[in-house]
Amino acid sequence: MAPPARFTDHARDRIDDRLSTELHDVAATLDHDLAVLVGADSGRLHRLFFSPADEQCFVAVQDEGNGDVVTVLPLDYHSSLGWEISIEAQQQAELLLLGSKRSATPVATRIGDEWGNATTFRIRCYVRTSEGQVRGRGLGSMPLACVGGDLSSVEKSSEALAEISARLAECLQPGEALESVYVSRRRGEPLTFADSTRCELEERSRRQRLSADQDGRPAEDRL
Repeated sequence: MAPPARFTDHARDRIDDRLSTELHDVAATLDHDLAVLVGADSGRLHRLFFSPADEQCFVAVQDEGNGDVVTVLPLDYHSSLGWEISIEAQQQAELLLLGSKRSATPVATRIGDEWGNATTFRIRCYVRTSEGQVRGRGLGSMPLACVGGDLSSVEKSSEALAEISARLAECLQPGEALESVYVSRRRGEPLTFADSTRCELEERSRRQRLSADQDGRPAEDRL
């Protein structure tokens, strides 16, 4: 376990520039070990953590000896400077934070309040951008009642899949590919959709996006 986090002036500036999460919440996440160790380099630990305010992960580069956090990197920066962070690691970091039972900590308490309650489930996806970077994106939440109270039934629910594909149509940008989709509740493991469901959602969302684009063009342009 890393020593308590202290932040260099450079790290503070990078947090101010790159994150919506407050510095004290980043410190709490690291100090309560709600981060995933994804590697080390020259005595510096690379610790992946999830920022709920930004709905994505970042990497804190922390001195293994004195605990100094020297910088905080977005995943595309980390891929360029070091190595790519896997989707599995990003999911693990998110689950560590959102699924933490350490409700006494400021971070876990805040996330529980922001996320919602046991009557909803959350939807997230990972996309590969046109630059080749893998980024996580939130697709909001849905009432658990729409799948009969059973999270494992989401893939079988035409209503739920139709709503998810509509949200993906707004989320996916031209040139992006859908890598994975998963749903989760505040407690418990996330449920990742099968590849066949992912492909179906991606195709359906692209058709919806194309249809919306065509409907928004002048009639003469659609001829």
